[in-house]
Amino acid sequence: MNSLKTLYEPRVLSLRAEVENDHVLGEILAADASPVLVECFLLEWFARTPYLMQPTARWSRSAAEQCDALGLDAIARSFREHAAQEEVRASYVVRDARAVAQIVCIRCGISIDVAMLAERPTVVMRAYRVLNEEVLDADLPLGYAAIQYEIERVTSVLSLGLVIQAQRVLGADVADRLTWLRKRAPVGVERAALYASTLEKILDGMPEAAEQLAELGAGALDIYRHFLRDCVQAAKASARAITGERPSSPRSSQPEVCC
Repeated sequence: MNSLKTLYEPRVLSLRAEVENDHVLGEILAADASPVLVECFLLEWFARTPYLMQPTARWSRSAAEQCDALGLDAIARSFREHAAQEEVRASYVVRDARAVAQIVCIRCGISIDVAMLAERPTVVMRAYRVLNEEVLDADLPLGYAAIQYEIERVTSVLSLGLVIQAQRVLGADVADRLTWLRKRAPVGVERAALYASTLEKILDGMPEAAEQLAELGAGALDIYRHFLRDCVQAAKASARAITGERPSSPRSSQPEVCC
């Protein structure tokens, strides 16, 4: 994939490195992370993710139609494949959220309303939807490919790390109950490869599009990093409420207790 590596990747590598080394996200994957913090993060991430995912099938179909109009048949097929797969994903995420809520309830005696968590989208979550809508409204289906490429990459890496962390901190029996999380890493790798191939096709024919594609991909990745940070901050607030621990720094304006 020479054009992808030479024209696109150099423009996003620094931001990817920032996300991978983000100290806030690193707290969840740290070896000394508390079980309650990991549980609360998983709950926040699982509960909030359907809001981001829900329009994806529609977005992918819209991108496919735009590619049809441009005569980009192979790329349109890639988008339709993604749309078909996306139809069933949200239900699996909600199932994992309910599984974690049940685990917290059994262990801590606290009832958590997953539906309530899912119904409070943050500014960052809305920004992610707006970015995708604006790209497709502007007839930029190729930019949508860049957005999906970056999101699939980062979520597959994060999912793998969280599976390992869940097994280590929460135990194999808990990790085995997280169906969507365990499937997300390999599915994300496959999807990222699909979109990498799509971007390669685009750049082979339109190398001048590399800068715009990278700008959109990086923009989506930066939004998603802040989304994950929101989940961490909400998880920390919830973990403090569950354990009765005092915050070590002034409270942020992030969403409060999840229970």
